[in-house]
Amino acid sequence: MDLINNYGLFAGNRVYYNHRVNLYSLSGFFVEVHYNLEGNQIENIETVTKDNVLKLYLDRINLNVN
Repeated sequence: MDLINNYGLFAGNRVYYNHRVNLYSLSGFFVEVHYNLEGNQIENIETVTKDNVLKLYLDRINLNVN
């Protein structure tokens, strides 16, 4: 987690059941951190592919400039 905190760029988040999933960009790839809301702890950290990122997060991106 230190590597993500020091060098990762937060890109977004989503809720999946009782987890908050934070997405980070890190050295040319994406990492998801699964945080259990009920247990108040990180349960999983995994790399994800660009295709998975697009499917899960694209609908949350707003490019409208006012």
